[in-house]
Amino acid sequence: MKDGFTYNLTVPIKKPGAYQLRTALRDGVSDRVGAASQFIEVPDIKKNRLVISGILLKGTTLQNFNKSSSGAPTEISASDDPSDEETPPGAGVALRHFARGMVMEFGYVIYNAQLNKSTGTPQVQTQVRLFHNGQQVFTGGEKPFDATNQPDLKRVAVGGAMQLGKEMEPGEYVLQIVVTDLLAKEKHRVATQWIDFEIVK
Repeated sequence: MKDGFTYNLTVPIKKPGAYQLRTALRDGVSDRVGAASQFIEVPDIKKNRLVISGILLKGTTLQNFNKSSSGAPTEISASDDPSDEETPPGAGVALRHFARGMVMEFGYVIYNAQLNKSTGTPQVQTQVRLFHNGQQVFTGGEKPFDATNQPDLKRVAVGGAMQLGKEMEPGEYVLQIVVTDLLAKEKHRVATQWIDFEIVK
C-alpha cells in the first residue's frame, strides 16, 4: 500500500521492429484510471549480429547489496556511505527513481556474440557510461566479460552495479551500456543500449 507493486506481463512479439507498449489500470474502489506508455525496439536476433537487450534497473542500499553480493559496486563519484535505511520507494524496475548514495544494480543480455573457434567462448568487453543534462559525467573502463557458467553462450546474461554519489545533482540521467565483440567483423563489432532514470533528493 505504501510503495506500490510491480505487475509483470509477458507479451509475445512475432516480428522485430519498433513498438509502443501501452497499459492502463483502473482502481475498482475509486474508479480512477492511470495509464502509461513506452517505446520498445525489438531487435532481429536471427541475423546473428551482436545485439543487446533492454536494461533492467534496481536500487538498494550498500548494506543490502553487500549482504547479497560478493563484488563491490563501481563508485561513480566520491561519496559517504549511504544510510542503512530501507530501500526508498520507487527504487524498483518501474519508476527508476533512486536516492543519492544508493547502489543501482543493472542487468541485460548479450545476444549473438561470436565464439572463439579454439576455446568455444566469446571475447566480449563491456563498458558503462553515465550522462546528465546531455553531458557525459562518468565513463567506466572497458572490462572483459567472463562467460563461465553461462548455459547459453548465444544469450549471455550480464549484471553490474554502481554506487550513486551523495553529492550527485538530482535530476534525469541516462545509463548507457557499450558492448564490444572482439571476434566480430568491424562493422558489427559494437552494440549499445541505454535507459533513463532519475536521482531524487
